[in-house]
Amino acid sequence: METTKLVEKIENGELDAIDELVENLVSEKKYQEAFEWLQKGANLGHRLSMVNVAQFYAKGISTDQDYALALSWLMKAACLGAQIREYVFEYIGEDNLEELALSGNEIAEYYYSLLLKSHDSSSYLADNLLSDAAEKKMPLALAAIAIKEMLSIDAHSILHFLEAIDNGYDYYTMLKDLKSTGLMYHENEKQFRIEDMVRTFVKEWKQKRPFVIVK
Repeated sequence: METTKLVEKIENGELDAIDELVENLVSEKKYQEAFEWLQKGANLGHRLSMVNVAQFYAKGISTDQDYALALSWLMKAACLGAQIREYVFEYIGEDNLEELALSGNEIAEYYYSLLLKSHDSSSYLADNLLSDAAEKKMPLALAAIAIKEMLSIDAHSILHFLEAIDNGYDYYTMLKDLKSTGLMYHENEKQFRIEDMVRTFVKEWKQKRPFVIVK
């Protein structure tokens, strides 16, 4: 499709047209223009634009190389439902991820903790990194901690779920992600799906304080 028609579609709110526009610009080696369109899409909440902005930062295309900014955009995409774990390792790399995690970057701490667990490496270090990321209000880490607490019937779990939402984890994405785990919550000899328990908790919490969930 012609550039002018794609731009018109984007201006009319059809953000998926950014994908084709950027693909065309990259094929013409117009990287700076492509990056600018990706930034516009990312700032408007377009998940694929966020992932691609992260790629530009990670590879230093038309901008200074910045792994921390790349991680920030990947996390924002993840909080909106994008499956980005493979991109974290592809764009950032294990060595850079480790360096960022050990220097205290909370997003890197979260993903490096996942990497350690997938390699059956130091569980102690992985747990410490996850806890530290949660203390810094990294939404995915807060949700991970909440799941662990809920499975052990810890009353703090709902607070961590709410903190995750407050810090950018889309509520409906979180319910979908929880459902995909297939995990069950046991209470008083009954079992419930985790996502149903969270939905109930959030509903009750909304009655106690101002709390807005945007669809």
